[in-house]
Amino acid sequence: MSSIKFYDFLCMLLCGYLIVCLIFGRTIPFNESNLLIWLLCYVVGLIYHRILEHILVFMKYIECMSKRAYRAIFEENDAMDECTQENYIQVYYELMRANCLNNIPVLEAQAAFLRNMFLPLVWFAVASGTGCVNLEFMQIDNCVITTLIGFFCTIIPIVWFLTQYKIYYLVWEGKKYLKTNKF
Repeated sequence: MSSIKFYDFLCMLLCGYLIVCLIFGRTIPFNESNLLIWLLCYVVGLIYHRILEHILVFMKYIECMSKRAYRAIFEENDAMDECTQENYIQVYYELMRANCLNNIPVLEAQAAFLRNMFLPLVWFAVASGTGCVNLEFMQIDNCVITTLIGFFCTIIPIVWFLTQYKIYYLVWEGKKYLKTNKF
């Protein structure tokens, strides 16, 4: 288990775990002896992740967020025609070649995790609130769990937005510094 990547752990295993818990109607304790459960959770999470990628293709590049970040860096409204998806991708790969992505991949993993967790958390909140999921091992009242999950469901879109904006900002900022060789 130690070689699993951070991205896979967040996006596939944890999301898959919540979905598997919903399917079985109860939470499943995580321990090393449940290898088949870990495998099932990973596969379910991977399938869910791929489905979301195809359904939410519009979230891959959000033009208004990218333009806002571009303006914050360059403060040039007349150069906004440079702020296209094609130019963004080109700058991203230039940063990658120059080994200047820094923490962008971590932020991308966090954004993917937040995007992937939203629906399972909503489903989990509904299921735990109605008693469809047994949370006996947590020894916490279902009402408290439902309230906490509801809070996270409210906050997740905001945190996702801020994380995604930060990614755009850092890419355009990287362009500025690659251009001026100030890194």
